[in-house]
Amino acid sequence: MLSIISKKVIKPFTPTPSTQRWHKLSILGQGVTHFYIPLVFFFPKNQVNAIPNGPKQLSCLLSNSLSNALTYYYP
Repeated sequence: MLSIISKKVIKPFTPTPSTQRWHKLSILGQGVTHFYIPLVFFFPKNQVNAIPNGPKQLSCLLSNSLSNALTYYYP
């Protein structure tokens, strides 16, 4: 069974550095139209139980990781 722990908007941890705002794309990258690939990741329950505070701490860890990653990709 799947349960929603929280819903929130995750923003980049820091603004994107001005040196990384523009990416030069290859010919292939420029020619391919934008598309979306939906992905869902499932983690075994034994890994979730290994975290001291369980699902809430896991949710916090994933939010922080996404926030740090967005720094490099979000305009």
